[in-house]
Amino acid sequence: MTSDIKQLQKEILSRSNSTDWVDAKREWHLNYIYYCDNYGDNQCLCLHPIMESCVLRNSENGKEAVVGNVCVKKFMDLDEPDKIFQAFHRVTKDNNLPLNEAAIVYARKQDWINDWERGFYLDTWRKRKMTDKQVAKRLEINNLVIRKIRSARRPTNL
Repeated sequence: MTSDIKQLQKEILSRSNSTDWVDAKREWHLNYIYYCDNYGDNQCLCLHPIMESCVLRNSENGKEAVVGNVCVKKFMDLDEPDKIFQAFHRVTKDNNLPLNEAAIVYARKQDWINDWERGFYLDTWRKRKMTDKQVAKRLEINNLVIRKIRSARRPTNL
């Protein structure tokens, strides 16, 4: 086991009710994600600088922890943050490209978009030919999601 993983385990255990790693992992779930534009502005519990931050919340004691999208996969076997960040990067480079399903579902879960917008996007995200109105709505949703991921609340007092 590498020192990064040991450091991550130590930090998660210190914020958990359980002292057993397997049980402690079950206390945590993904709360939200955010993106830092500058490398090194944020740090994972494993002590690596990160740009793609995943905020975990302990369901038993309410504590939060910030980990990078690489460590969240090692810790929770989650692919969701990685898929969301991939869509974010793709749309940031070319706003005409569609977000993926994971990003749209996440945006709805966070109340960034409503049910109608989620349904619209999921119905059209793979379409190649769209009307001007559909393209405009996609761009509007893309811009909103990009803005929200960049400006998501940063946890305090971790």
